[in-house]
Amino acid sequence: MKDMIICRCEEVTLYDILEHLSSSQTSKEIKLKTRASMGICQGRTCRPLIDSLVSKKTNIPIPEQQFNF
Repeated sequence: MKDMIICRCEEVTLYDILEHLSSSQTSKEIKLKTRASMGICQGRTCRPLIDSLVSKKTNIPIPEQQFNF
């Protein structure tokens, strides 16, 4: 299960995310350490997954996104 691809653009696996999750407190730190969400889709696919993993680790809820149209 740890070889599951989380970021398809940069080929970052769940193992890569979990490995850096112990020393990171934010999704941005995970992004900088693993390149997840830096690919062509800019995190449209993997960012919600990374945010939920960080939220579960830190017990801080994910802020609701606000869209200004």
